[in-house]
Amino acid sequence: MTLAATTPNYTAPVRPGKPRASAVVWRPRAGVPEFLLVSCAGRASRYTLPGGKIDAGETPAQAALRETREEAGVQAFAQRNLGSYPHRKQGGRAHPTTVFLARYAVDTAADEDRKLCWVTAEEARTLGIKVRHDALSMIDLAAWYLTHHRQAA
Repeated sequence: MTLAATTPNYTAPVRPGKPRASAVVWRPRAGVPEFLLVSCAGRASRYTLPGGKIDAGETPAQAALRETREEAGVQAFAQRNLGSYPHRKQGGRAHPTTVFLARYAVDTAADEDRKLCWVTAEEARTLGIKVRHDALSMIDLAAWYLTHHRQAA
């Protein structure tokens, strides 16, 4: 008999995955920051932050901005590293993910066919759209930072 079979609520150890990077892209709307969400690959009814793997030779910030451009057709510039967390893909590995606050610059052509949504931090929780919990946490952190550093204008 294994430990998993005899221990209630046992969770198997998570194998580390490859590093990833994401961006919390924001733009001002009537003095309040609104944030970019993209539909999840393979789950168009669920939204998350743009992001993905870090290519060879890229910094995490460069990867976050490239993924934003590819997934959303949005160019932005990185403002600040918001930290890292283990991004757990469904049933898979936990990918160490570095998240950057990025200010919207301009729309451009997207490489991927994803739905986009611009929402305030409050709207992300109340509009009835499904948003990954880690994306909500990062949006809340970004909203707090922007509010306390007066950058939402």
